[in-house]
Amino acid sequence: MKRIVNPISNCAYPGELTLFKEKDFWNGPLHESVMVYGFVRKASWIGSWAYNKQYGLDQINLVLSNMFGPADHFEEERSHAMGALIMKIVEANRENLPSVTVWGSGNPVREWLYVEDGAEAMVRALDIPAYADPINIGVGKGISIMAMAEMIKDIVGYKGRLIYDLSKPDGAPYKTVDGSLGAKLLGWTPTTDFKEAVRSTIAWYDWCTLEGI
Repeated sequence: MKRIVNPISNCAYPGELTLFKEKDFWNGPLHESVMVYGFVRKASWIGSWAYNKQYGLDQINLVLSNMFGPADHFEEERSHAMGALIMKIVEANRENLPSVTVWGSGNPVREWLYVEDGAEAMVRALDIPAYADPINIGVGKGISIMAMAEMIKDIVGYKGRLIYDLSKPDGAPYKTVDGSLGAKLLGWTPTTDFKEAVRSTIAWYDWCTLEGI
């Protein structure tokens, strides 16, 4: 029987946690800002568990940090903070706009996972011993939205101001992932340098939008 690798967003974890550990997967309610999506992703683990019990389905459930990279969503309403900020700052730089508006206070901290590392984790999960419970993929280190916005601004070379719109919600204040179990089971941990991954993502977006792709 073939194995199925089930990717689960880290927003399936309880909203009050700051460092997500597998043992705490059920220890509290989800954050209101991701209640529906997070519940669906949590339920996907229940589905895989049930198929394993009834039909012997061989499955591995990976909990992934916020993914980003080339071919991400780059729309203000649909994307994660990373994609929205790249889109806004690149376009503002092209049009020589004086400022860019960032949703919220900029204080929330998020851990990010480059898409190539996410793909590597899923490929490696195909060959590890069977394991029923969720497995985190991450490094336990995050960055604030404010610091990330400044990094993107610096990479792009944008000289305008960043204005924080406090009327917009922040979401959960702090989200990082304990990836120690994943590192043990997969024999690997994400290694892509965060700033270089952001730089590559910006370059991809810049090229695609200039080419009209």
